[in-house]
Amino acid sequence: VEVDRELAFSLFRAAAFNPKTDGHNKAAEFLARSYLMDPKSKHYNKEFGLRVLRALSDLGEVESQLYMGGFLVIEAKEKALEKEMLLKEAFMHFDRAANQHAHAGAHFMLFILQKDRYGIKSEEAKAKSKNLQFAAENRHQFQADAAIELAFYLRGRGEFGWEKQYIRWLEIAADLKKPEALYFLGKAVMFGMVGEQDYLQAKSLLSQAVQLGHAQSSKLLADLQKRVEAEQRLDTFEVPLNWIDSF
Repeated sequence: VEVDRELAFSLFRAAAFNPKTDGHNKAAEFLARSYLMDPKSKHYNKEFGLRVLRALSDLGEVESQLYMGGFLVIEAKEKALEKEMLLKEAFMHFDRAANQHAHAGAHFMLFILQKDRYGIKSEEAKAKSKNLQFAAENRHQFQADAAIELAFYLRGRGEFGWEKQYIRWLEIAADLKKPEALYFLGKAVMFGMVGEQDYLQAKSLLSQAVQLGHAQSSKLLADLQKRVEAEQRLDTFEVPLNWIDSF
C-alpha cells in the first residue's frame, strides 16, 4: 500500500507541476490535501501545502476555497493571537466559493462567521442573513443546520411575524430528519405557537426525534402523554350520583 501511495504521490506531483501544461489544478489540490497537509505523510509540508491551496483558491478552485476556509476556522480556535487575521482570511475564501460557485455551504459559513464574530443581533450578521436563507433553501450537506439557524436567527431578532417564519424553517429542517428540528417543531405545535395546539402532530414529531436519538424529545414526549391523559380524564368526567351528600 505504501508503494502505491508513493507512486500516486509521484504521479500527482508530476501532473500538478508539469511545465508543459502549466500544471493540473485538481492534481495539485489532491497532492496538497492528501500528502502535504497530512501530518502522517512523510511528505508533510504544511507551509508548502497552504501555498498551493491558497494559489488554487485564487484561481477559483471551489474545493480549495472550502478547504482553506474550514482549515483557517480550525486554526483560529487554536491560535488566539492570530484569530482575527485567520477568520478574516477564512471569510475571504468562503466568500469566493459563494460568489464564484453559488456554493450553499459557503453561504452558510459566511453567516456563521459574522454571527460568531459580532453577535447574532449585529449589523454584520444581518447583512449576511440573505446568505443564510440561500443556504437554508438549497440542498447541501448542512441545509438542515442552516434552516434551524435561520429559524433561531429570526426568533432572536423578534421582528413582526417571526413565529410563522420560525415554523416554516423548522419544517424544512424537520423534513430533512434533523432531530433538533423535530424537537423544536414538536414543542411549538404542542404549545400552539401558531394556531391551535395539536397533540397528535406533536406526538408524531417528537416520536421521530426520539427514534433519531434525541434525549430531550423523550422527556417532552412523556410530558405530552401526561397532558393527553389528563385532558382525557376531564373529557370523561361524570358527576357522582351522591354528590349532594358532600354538602
